[in-house]
Amino acid sequence: MKNYGEAFRYFRKLNGYSLEYAAADSISKSQLSRFERGENEISLSTFFKLLSNINVSIENFCNYLEHYKRSELDDFLVNLSPNFYSLNTKG
Repeated sequence: MKNYGEAFRYFRKLNGYSLEYAAADSISKSQLSRFERGENEISLSTFFKLLSNINVSIENFCNYLEHYKRSELDDFLVNLSPNFYSLNTKG
């Protein structure tokens, strides 16, 4: 599943914000970069501040993740189906 950092990066770039601007006074630019790459975690309160910095509501963020989860499940099922039907099912 796409991690929160990757989703955050998506919104940051979509809205045209730099790492430095998004991090502002919440965390360091390098720490935000590591979060976006999935290399570290941040506190929930810091995460909410970061979302505010890039003008993204928690509702929009969660809706994006929910859509991605459905897409990921759909992809999994599509890839699973040919493998399932190609199984040798001799009686």
